[in-house]
Amino acid sequence: MSRTSKAFTLIELLVVIAIIAILAAILFPVFARARENARRASCQSNLKQLGLGIMQYTQDYDEKFPYTNISGTYNTWDVVILPYTKSYQLIACPSDPQGNTNAGYGNLATAVPGYVAVMKRSYSYANYVSGVAVAAVPATALTIQLAERNNGNYGSAYWNYQSDFGSTGPTRSPYTEGVGTNGDFSLRHLGTTNFLYSDGHVKAIGAASGQAMKLTSHPRYDATNGTYTSAATDLPTG
Repeated sequence: MSRTSKAFTLIELLVVIAIIAILAAILFPVFARARENARRASCQSNLKQLGLGIMQYTQDYDEKFPYTNISGTYNTWDVVILPYTKSYQLIACPSDPQGNTNAGYGNLATAVPGYVAVMKRSYSYANYVSGVAVAAVPATALTIQLAERNNGNYGSAYWNYQSDFGSTGPTRSPYTEGVGTNGDFSLRHLGTTNFLYSDGHVKAIGAASGQAMKLTSHPRYDATNGTYTSAATDLPTG
């Protein structure tokens, strides 16, 4: 007895296509979220290694944090800790397409001795700990050292308390999805930003966590005289 195979009807084919489309709509966001979680973990690893480089630097330089930049050169914090980190790729977050790209001042291979080209960075250094003695910071576990920021055209090496956050007070959230004029904190990891604290730990903080205003006002740091308060009630939660 011969058997005849029955072909799919148009309706059956459309049903199969619809099922595949529904499954794709369900699974693609899951895969995208998993990928971004992996990138966030890789970014946190970068920050931890940069933090380790900063700690090693302080041990060799009188227990003082690196300066944001060296006067008279283009050398910045990420350059002075390079002998410890051994990799310039650490300044690039895997979710930041601009990280570690040339900003128009040549490149590392052709830089003049004593200078390093200005590179776009995924992370910026807190200006309020620039060159500060570790012992002068009363709570390193609550003091932000590096933050993920939107880099604009040149890649900010550091952020300044007053100029970037506004000397008239926190009138806006420091977080933004786009490229802000002040290099605002970047919510590039599922609505969160990775921060490195001065004790070496890393934490992801979201704009909806209630910490935006604390990070903006930073009441523990007095920008007028460059001093800190040790009052526990004034410390932003880390």
